[in-house]
This record gives sequence, structure tokens and C-alpha cells, in this order.
Amino acid sequence: MSAHVKTANKALIISAAATSLVAVFFLSLEFANADKIIRGASFAGTPLGGYSYDAARKHIQHRVEAALDSPLVITVFGEEERKTTLRKLGFSINTETEADRIFSLGRNANIFIGLGQQLLGLLSGIHLSAEPALDENIFETELQHVLSGLEQPPTDAAVVYDEEKQEFTITPEASGILVSRKDLHETARDDVARLTPDPIYVDRAPAQPKIYTAGAYEARDAANALRDIPPLTLAHEKKKWTADKKDVIDWIVFDSVRASEDNFKLTMRIDQSAIESFLLRNISYQINVESKNAELTIKDDRVTLFTPSQEGIELDTRASALEIASSIARAEKNVTLSVKIQPPDITTESINTLGIKELLASGESNFAGSPKNRTHNIKVGAEKFNGVLIKPGEEFSFNQILGDVNAETGYLPELVIKQNKTVPEYGGGLCQVATTAFRAAVFSGLEITKRYPHAYPVRYYGTPGFDATIYPPNPDLRFMNDTPGHILIQTRIVGTKLFFDFYGTSDGRDTEVIGPVVTKKGADGSAEAYLTMKVTRGEDTVREKTFYSKYRSPSLYPVERRNPLE
Repeated sequence: MSAHVKTANKALIISAAATSLVAVFFLSLEFANADKIIRGASFAGTPLGGYSYDAARKHIQHRVEAALDSPLVITVFGEEERKTTLRKLGFSINTETEADRIFSLGRNANIFIGLGQQLLGLLSGIHLSAEPALDENIFETELQHVLSGLEQPPTDAAVVYDEEKQEFTITPEASGILVSRKDLHETARDDVARLTPDPIYVDRAPAQPKIYTAGAYEARDAANALRDIPPLTLAHEKKKWTADKKDVIDWIVFDSVRASEDNFKLTMRIDQSAIESFLLRNISYQINVESKNAELTIKDDRVTLFTPSQEGIELDTRASALEIASSIARAEKNVTLSVKIQPPDITTESINTLGIKELLASGESNFAGSPKNRTHNIKVGAEKFNGVLIKPGEEFSFNQILGDVNAETGYLPELVIKQNKTVPEYGGGLCQVATTAFRAAVFSGLEITKRYPHAYPVRYYGTPGFDATIYPPNPDLRFMNDTPGHILIQTRIVGTKLFFDFYGTSDGRDTEVIGPVVTKKGADGSAEAYLTMKVTRGEDTVREKTFYSKYRSPSLYPVERRNPLE
């Protein structure tokens, strides 16, 4: 073998060995940093290399909490020290985000970048500072409190109404003295980034107002031009109201606008929001009328009561306020108020074209033995559904019609099944209403699209298997109106029995309900049952559906008597 070949082979061997050593080095480094903060990484001056994610997060959280709540001394040169904390100044740090940031070092999707960061951390270290968030409003409010007595904010020239002179006058401007917010902001943010609430030293400087007397003349004169405006007459149909000089003066406001690069001035305008408040407070209740639906009561398949519909009227405060402001500008004294017409859902003209001709079916349940609050909730909830119309092809949603369930909507606290407990909550007992609606829908042969049984058998519903539970927004009770006409829901309570009556147009369907049949009953009160609904029209089967119910033991849902207002 020649010397040249031997030399080449030796070079290859050395190169391969070096490559292997480098590979082994990086593999060792990767292994050492696996599932840990990379070696050499630090956060706000604290080395965290080798920490697990959870350990690093806890350490960061501890340091952050300590830094944010430690006393922070602010010293105004020549004055006393004032104390606060970085947290009170509105600073916050997301410890989860900070832990994610440092843990992501060396784990870049690009393997070369990731290995490069690991090598950099090992050789020279990677040092992260905290990245704080700041609520500027809290910052300014806290500073005004902390620096109280050490600052005198400048006062802008202003236009005010002089009751004695019966005219608008100008109060002159005044200079002030303030602590530099910029210096405070920068130094405090640096303290947070380092998690070290070092003392802050600041000084005061003269502060000049934005608006001077000369910039207020125009607004004053414009306001005084309105002080002798005649009373405004506000009218709707035959009703009239008066807005006098005092009202108009209350509607006048002054805004600061930039007149040039260095100067501001005041401009006058009529505040529409103030006019809207005036209208709501003094007039709207005398105009507003709720819309009323035409009512239909059916007895023995005949219409026995008919009440005509009524359009609703609502004062359009926004449009009226705009018209009033425009009238003032035009020196007009008569204003016609704008209103919105609210058509009823069921008009007199449409009531006889809805296809409400006969009783389709009724659902019934008995709430005998219910506590006072439960009985109350059943009555309030049932009333929500009295008179409801379901259009052909429309899906009925129990929760949507029910709306909000709270004290404001008339409900009282009573037991409900919630989160593996039986606890008092506003609206307890509404499942009695849902169960009765479900039974009416089944007997009507309608397509049930959503129905859920209770978690355990409830005595008010009789044999298990023919109940429906609801809890806004879910679970819900839903079914389709697949009849030719509208369905009118009428609810009624006779003694302790609740009824849901569905009126509409029959398409000749017959509904057979089989069950409920209990197939399993445990000694602990658990049970399994089914109910079958078979709908036919002549010789054809429209649908056949079986509802399966599986109930757990009531003992798994202990009663918790807690205050529902807590």
C-alpha cells in the first residue's frame, strides 16, 4: 500500500471519529436535557437548568408572587417616600406562559436551532427576563393615590353655567406640577422584568394645561346663544311634553379638540345620550305599549274565545334624540318623536289561517306532594309555554322558549339534579313542565329530536321511562312540527295536575304509545325502562321510535341543602 493511500485512510478515520464524537456529544446533550429545562437557562437571574417543567413553573410562580407583592418604595426628590406594590400598580405576569417560554428553549421544530440553543445554554447561558402585562388604568389610578399631596394636576380652562348670572362663563386655566409618568413606567416595568422591586427615584416637573381661556371663547358664545331658546314641544300623536331651558342647558357638553399641533380648544355640542336619558326617564313609559297576540281558546273542537291582536309601540330614543338635537340647531321648537312599531307574533288577520282547528293530543303529569317553591316554579314555567306557536317544519326548543331561569324571571330555589348532587337552585321543578310537554309531543306523534331521561327515578313522574330532563342550555327537549299547520300550545293546571294541550291540524295520523315498560329495577332504586311510540297513517308507518331510559340509584345524588344565593 502506498504512503498516499495510507495517509488518506488515516484522514478518513480521524474524520469519522470526530464526527462520531460530535454526534455522541449532541446526543448526550439532548439526553441530558430531555424533559427538563436546558442546561444554562435562567429566568430573571435564577438558574433553572435541569428543572422539570412543573418544578420550574412552581419556582417561577413563587418568585413572581413575591416580587409583585413586595413593598415598592417610590421616592420623589425632596419629598417623603411613598409605598405600593407592583401588583397594585397593575402589573401581572402569566406564570404558565413564562414556564412555557423557558421550557421551549432547545425544543425548536428545526433540530439544528434546537441543538444550537442547547449548546449556547451550555457554553454561555441563555437568560430570560419576565414579560409583564400592565393595566394602564390601574397604573394611573394607583399612582394618583400613592402620590396624593405630592402632585397638583394642571387645570384646563372650562365653560360652566353660572346660575346667578344665568349665562355660561369661563373658569381660567391653572398650571400644575406632576411626577414624570414615563420615568415611573419604565423603571417599574424594569423592576418587574427582573422580579426585583428596587426603589424608584423620580422628580416633579411643571405641567401645563391643554386648554387656555382663549380656546374657550368660541364654545362659551355658542352655548350662550342657546340659553334663550324657547321651550321645545315634544309630541307623539295627541300627547305633548315640554323640554324647557333648564333641560336644554343640561344637554350641553363641551369637548376638547386639537386646534393645531400644540393647541387645544373647546367645542360645544348637544349630548344625544343626555337627551336619550331624559326621554327614558320622563316620556318613554307614557308611550311604550307591549304588543299583544290574538288569542284563541278551543273547547270541544270549536273556537270559544277570540281576542284581537295589538301592535306594540316603543319610543325610539336614539332617533328622537337625534331629531331633538337637530331641531335645537335649527332653532325649531316643535319636535315629533319617533317610535318603533312592534307587530305581534299572532295577528288578528293570521289567526284563522294558521290551521289551528282541533286538539291533537294532551300531555299530563301530577305534581302532588311538591314543596311550595316547586309548585310555584311549575306554575311560572308552564305559563311561559301558554300560547306558544310552532310553525310547520319548525323545531321546538324547550330551553329557548323557557329563557333565563333566575330570581329576576320569577323563580324560587328548589331541588335540582346537578353535578352528582341534588341541590337547591332557582327553577327547581321545571322538569315537571318539560316532562308534560314531552308527553304531549309523543301522544301527538311528533318527531322527537332531543330527549334525555333524569339521572335517577323521580316520584312525581310515576312509572320510570316517560320523563324528560332539561337544564339550560343543555340538556334540552326538542321536537319537530311535521303537521300541515301551526301547533298552538295551551297549558293549564287543574288541582295538582299540569296539562299541555297541542292544537293544530291533523293529517290523519294515529299514535300508539307502548309503555313505559320497566325492564330492570334494583334494590337501590336504580331502574331501566323503555317507551315505544308508533305513528301510522292508514296502512303506512310514519315512524316508530323507542326511548330507552337508564336510571341510577338516588343515593348517588345526595341532597345538599345549601344557600342558592351564595
